[in-house]
Amino acid sequence: MNRTIRIVTLLLALASVNAQALVSNDVTPQSHAASRPETPSGVEQMTAEEMFSLAAMFDDGVGVPRDYEAALYWYEYAARAGHAEAMNRLGIMHATGRGVLQDYALAFEWYLQAAKHGSLSAANNVATAYFNGLGVSQSYVQAAKWLQVPVALGDPRAENKLALLYRDGLGVARDPAMAITLLRRAAAQRYAPAMANLGIMYAGGVGMERDDVRAHALLQAALEIGLPASLREATLGQLQQVAARLKNRELTPASQLSAAASTM
Repeated sequence: MNRTIRIVTLLLALASVNAQALVSNDVTPQSHAASRPETPSGVEQMTAEEMFSLAAMFDDGVGVPRDYEAALYWYEYAARAGHAEAMNRLGIMHATGRGVLQDYALAFEWYLQAAKHGSLSAANNVATAYFNGLGVSQSYVQAAKWLQVPVALGDPRAENKLALLYRDGLGVARDPAMAITLLRRAAAQRYAPAMANLGIMYAGGVGMERDDVRAHALLQAALEIGLPASLREATLGQLQQVAARLKNRELTPASQLSAAASTM
């Protein structure tokens, strides 16, 4: 049976049997990795992936009304069954206060559990928590340590984060050449933040000879692909400075490189 059809079928069946359980105050999703909520009837038919998919449906409001409490509830069942990404999602929900009181310490515990179960996203989140001191004592050394595994597996988010640590000498010995290598690897995967950070290094001649044509191409491509708000403003400002330094004849090859990079 198609997995999506099976999920919907199980959703309808569980809704009829456990609708009260999903909304009742008597069933409060637990907020700790060691929690063991009681098993509702029908859940034994589901795999961990199906529990996760059901949680994601509630989380995203796909096929059902968005319901963060129900999402939290089902993510916990999937996490209890060993689903690493469900653990990671629980961390995100606690970090953002989605369906539960915001609690960075509990978020970190979930990230840690998820990372130990093999989630690369969670390993990134553990590193980010250490970097910013959210829910755990701030430590650049630990942030760099937790980025090693996803970097070894070619995760562009981790490559970008570790590159910035090497660029600024945070938790590791300052090594602009290593930062450039990591950013190039992430940029080759069209990861926009890495493209922007590499462009900024080209523009400033950090660890290399300044190259405004490449800087312009990377910065513009990153903006076209899409950047988080925290990086977009700095990238726009750097792009304007680089464009002001370039002569008209140099803007054409820069724009051609940018178009190629943003459509790779």
